[in-house]
Amino acid sequence: MSESGRISWPARQPVWTFDWRLADAPDEEGIVILGAAYRGHQVFAKASLPSLRVRYEGPCGPYKDPLNYNNARPTSRCPGSRVCVYAYSSGGLRALSVESYHTISAYRLTHRWVFWENGVIMPRLFSAGIQCPFDHRHHVYWRLDFDLDGARRDLALEYNTYTGEEGWGAG
Repeated sequence: MSESGRISWPARQPVWTFDWRLADAPDEEGIVILGAAYRGHQVFAKASLPSLRVRYEGPCGPYKDPLNYNNARPTSRCPGSRVCVYAYSSGGLRALSVESYHTISAYRLTHRWVFWENGVIMPRLFSAGIQCPFDHRHHVYWRLDFDLDGARRDLALEYNTYTGEEGWGAG
């Protein structure tokens, strides 16, 4: 089973356009964003959460928790769908959220993509519950296949003010 859709947000003069999908095994990558464009310029071909690992300090695990259609649940905000799409405002900016809520054993997980009108993309994962009564860490692996206005222009740089002089220049 799967669920999918196409976003053109906001409807008048779209800032973001993309397709999304939440599939079951073997495509267990949470909500997959496909062909995302910001103000008509392609940003990435595909973005997903292909792996969520949980490592315990005690005798449990490690676990690989797949986020998929089968373990997604409707929420009170979107009772008829396993993927909830809604817009909101914060700090004077508008944002679009695409999210799913999952239950895996004793865990409750919310996977969310937030697309801000200023071009910022925020992939998020929230978790609650405990599988085993020991300290543990969730390791989230995001996959971002950038295709900036086409595959030939694939160069993404990150500027950090907290790193030394390495790579392409300061920070």
